[in-house]
Amino acid sequence: MKAKGIDDLAVFAEKALHATGVSFCTRRHFGRPQPGEERQYIRFAFSGISNQDIKEGLELFGKWIAS
Repeated sequence: MKAKGIDDLAVFAEKALHATGVSFCTRRHFGRPQPGEERQYIRFAFSGISNQDIKEGLELFGKWIAS
């Protein structure tokens, strides 16, 4: 996120979706962070998606992160 100049996970998720078509869940979807939990995480779900679509999505996401 920092490399993209983004400090809010919700903003990061929205920008990723618009730039790549890839969506994901954030830590907030799975309850409140624990005391002292400082890192932020995302989770991808692959159910019902073809291997080719997964590969394409991860490639797009990786290129966006690297740019």
